[in-house]
Amino acid sequence: MKRFLFLMVITAGPVAADPRDDVLTFINIEREIAGCPALTVNRTLEAVALAHSEAMAEEDFFSHVDRDRRRPADRVTAAGYTWLMAGENISAGYVDPEATVIGWMNSPRHRANILTCAYTETGIGHAYNPDDGGEVKYGHYWTQVFGRPMPKDR
Repeated sequence: MKRFLFLMVITAGPVAADPRDDVLTFINIEREIAGCPALTVNRTLEAVALAHSEAMAEEDFFSHVDRDRRRPADRVTAAGYTWLMAGENISAGYVDPEATVIGWMNSPRHRANILTCAYTETGIGHAYNPDDGGEVKYGHYWTQVFGRPMPKDR
């Protein structure tokens, strides 16, 4: 039986003004349960995640590979983040942070990213396209980019 303790947070207090903050809270609760340190927000990773969510919403695709054929590590590197590790979770169609994180936790590969204790930083992006009229019609697009920066002494 899978359990998600972050659900208690939803009923225990107010929802954050920015839904990305709730995603981070839920993710960090799951990481704590697994014995991993909390992720901190890195503004570069956040910008990469937001740009990818917006691109999926506006350019009618749902994939880790963008229209320029760049993969997550390519986008992170292009943004100037010098990484030792980088990864990405995406989801679409989920209207709120709770459903998004539940979806990721129920997916073995996404769950593995969330519970990889070696990741230390993250950025979360969300885009909503109310007129999502293309072939890919999810409306809501979520991206979480994970990173571990290269040590400064290298």
